[in-house]
Amino acid sequence: MRGAAVSGGEFVRLVVTGVVNSVTVWFAAPFLLGRRAAPSRLAAPCAGAVFMAAALMSYFTFGALRGAPPGHDGTVGVADVFADPSWYLIAIAAGIVGGALGWASRHRPVLMLVLALAVAADLFRRGAGSWETSFTAVENGLLLAGGAGSIVVWMRRRASGIAAVRPL
Repeated sequence: MRGAAVSGGEFVRLVVTGVVNSVTVWFAAPFLLGRRAAPSRLAAPCAGAVFMAAALMSYFTFGALRGAPPGHDGTVGVADVFADPSWYLIAIAAGIVGGALGWASRHRPVLMLVLALAVAADLFRRGAGSWETSFTAVENGLLLAGGAGSIVVWMRRRASGIAAVRPL
């Protein structure tokens, strides 16, 4: 892709798929689901786990449909979607942790900084080379904006006095 000319629509597609496929977004989704949508302490980790299982199943399904190997008829079987159970175990565990942390961040806003740390870890994992192409630089910028947003939310909650510890 380096040096290749792409249309505006293709550029947007590349950026969106890159951001959606990042580890940070896969953790942030159940975190925000637990923070904003879960009605109880138990519902938040459950919602995170269900979201991650469904997201991973969709990821494998669309991946199998889009990139059918040569000689494959393009149909997606159960073996393709449930290729490796360890992926689901890891994803469900991450969904549980993300949902629980999201719900807990309602009462302890400092936990919003977990998202900023996730962004920092993901950018460190990507390395300096991820800033070389225009679309990966935009991806990194969007991730930085998300991390900065979590810091802003924490700072606003702290300044308004809501950061006082309340029982979970």
